[in-house]
Amino acid sequence: MYNGREVKGRVDKLEAACRRHWQLKFGIVALVALATILFSIRYSAAQQAQSEGVSLTMAQVMSPGELTATGVSTLSVLQRQQLDEWLTAYTRRVLRVGMNQACRDWDKDSLESVADDGKILTTDSGDILEVDALDRIDTALWEGSDDILLHCNDSVCTLINLDEQGEIAGARRLK
Repeated sequence: MYNGREVKGRVDKLEAACRRHWQLKFGIVALVALATILFSIRYSAAQQAQSEGVSLTMAQVMSPGELTATGVSTLSVLQRQQLDEWLTAYTRRVLRVGMNQACRDWDKDSLESVADDGKILTTDSGDILEVDALDRIDTALWEGSDDILLHCNDSVCTLINLDEQGEIAGARRLK
């Protein structure tokens, strides 16, 4: 038999463990959401910046006071046009490098199969993943052809299902 103090102590420990779990889960979800956003804009931003119709001007990125203080407002029309062209080209390079860096640790893959009510996922690249118990309610509805983003540190993985409105699941890599 447990006395009231022992029961309260065990309940407090369980509550603390649950809080830590959800805090960690929330932190991971926030990071994954950021990665998803960066990954999803990677191609659209790069494509938009590289299309012929997109360009930046100094007037778009500087206030009138900054244009005056830096002397940009005193440039000739031709000098201003050349500076604006340089700004556009430079921005394209920064976007390309920045997006590649932000997304380099995420692998795009597709699911080959979903088994055991979402508990086991197999990817086209051969990974076999055991989904965290709390996420199986979502992964049970995933389909074998869904596109995913996969990020793993050792055997601990995070998945984002690109076909299921960005649903996120944690998993452990079995193979």
